Amino acid sequence: MNSSRHITLREMYGYRDGWGLPSQADREEITRLMTVEAVTTPGGTEASTETS
Repeated sequence: MNSSRHITLREMYGYRDGWGLPSQADREEITRLMTVEAVTTPGGTEASTETS
């Protein structure tokens, strides 16, 4: 390997955009789970989990 030239992993291994990311459906489900308005705690009370 030539130490005077820096190359990206994309150049070296042919990585493509989106590799290593969850699918669109999985990202939507993660977002849905993270934006739930209220959850029931183990004690049976509701706790707000509102996010912005």
